[in-house]
Amino acid sequence: MEKSQTPGRVMFLDGQGELPMIGISTMWSSAEVYLQGAHLTSFRKHGEPPLTFMSQCSRFTEGQPIRGGIPVIFPWFGMREGIGNHGFARVKTWELKEFAPAPDGSVSVRFRLPDCPEASSFPPFTADYVITVSEALMLQLIVSNQSSEEPLTFETCFHTYFEVGDVTSVSIVGLKGASYLDKVANFSQRTETNDSIPHSSRQNHSLRPG
Repeated sequence: MEKSQTPGRVMFLDGQGELPMIGISTMWSSAEVYLQGAHLTSFRKHGEPPLTFMSQCSRFTEGQPIRGGIPVIFPWFGMREGIGNHGFARVKTWELKEFAPAPDGSVSVRFRLPDCPEASSFPPFTADYVITVSEALMLQLIVSNQSSEEPLTFETCFHTYFEVGDVTSVSIVGLKGASYLDKVANFSQRTETNDSIPHSSRQNHSLRPG
């Protein structure tokens, strides 16, 4: 007999600092997402340690970035003179547009970045963020240019904090041949030449995609 599927669930909760959040549970895993920043603060498979790390210094205050988990960096990465670090998306309260438990037991939740004054310097756009929780975690940021005349230029990333048992044993692979700007060397253009980058070398480089 085929094993029955347990439907996924979405719960509306008060998070830390009384910030609104949702809890997602499936037969394989659970997750927590704050509406501020559409910020995923926890993903854990049942019976396993959490995938994400949360800093004890994290502030759960309206309009302040949450430190840890998976911040959404948009529409710029890093510092911009006179404006916020890493863009405004991570401190805005995103709209929960829909959530959809699937027959296979997974749950997808869609958020949308609301209109805000900070976006006025960009052509009209929409930014949707879809989080799917199942045996694995899948994140999709979908940005659409609504202007037929102006190009939309932006920077984005998922600035993920991983829970790691021994950081000295960590290395990064798959970046050989990638171009990047080295912040430590005044943002000079460089190309990665190593097959594997150990954690020790991360202390000597501050990387930004080129």
